[in-house]
Amino acid sequence: MANGLARRRSEFSFTIDVRPPFRLDLTVWALRRRSVNETDQWDGNAYRRTIHVGETPVGLAVTQVGRPEAPKLSVRVSGDARHARAEAAARRALGHLLGLDLDLTAFYAVAAAEPPLDGQHPVRTAALIR
Repeated sequence: MANGLARRRSEFSFTIDVRPPFRLDLTVWALRRRSVNETDQWDGNAYRRTIHVGETPVGLAVTQVGRPEAPKLSVRVSGDARHARAEAAARRALGHLLGLDLDLTAFYAVAAAEPPLDGQHPVRTAALIR
């Protein structure tokens, strides 16, 4: 290192409260819609991605610990970046990547008024096959 002090590899965790409803699995599915996407990893439980904090690569592992109606994400950060900088960068990146800052209240209101989207009408598979 330039100053002669070697940084230790560190790992820490924090949580993010998310606006409901939210499902990490479906959100990551949308990110990974292309089979060649090797950046966004999903193992059925955790979303993993590497981001950069300055020039330093930092690993993120995100799991959903709350129900869709009361969502909360647990984020584990690993790498050589300083704690405060890495957490701020992870919060920004996840906010953007997972759409955590989007308020979809107006969309849900419109969808609730549309019969095929209101959850009250079963999907008619025969109509979809035609």
